[in-house]
Amino acid sequence: MELEPPEGPYVPMEVVHKEVDGVFPITAWREYRGLTQKELAQRPGVTQAQVAKWERPSTRARKTTLAKIALALECEPALLGAG
Repeated sequence: MELEPPEGPYVPMEVVHKEVDGVFPITAWREYRGLTQKELAQRPGVTQAQVAKWERPSTRARKTTLAKIALALECEPALLGAG
């Protein structure tokens, strides 16, 4: 009997563990992908300071921005928090 893959977006256990430990989702995904803030910033063409802001729970990126971040991190925007 073959197991079917789960429906919906896949979240690696490394990301889940970081989020359970209180790491903000954008940070958890960035670290999982092995990127620095500067490297992530280069992908959508923003500054490292902007990435640092996105990684603070008090700052919410717009939905269009979340889509760009998700593309850069190769994950679904919904996994990065509410816009």
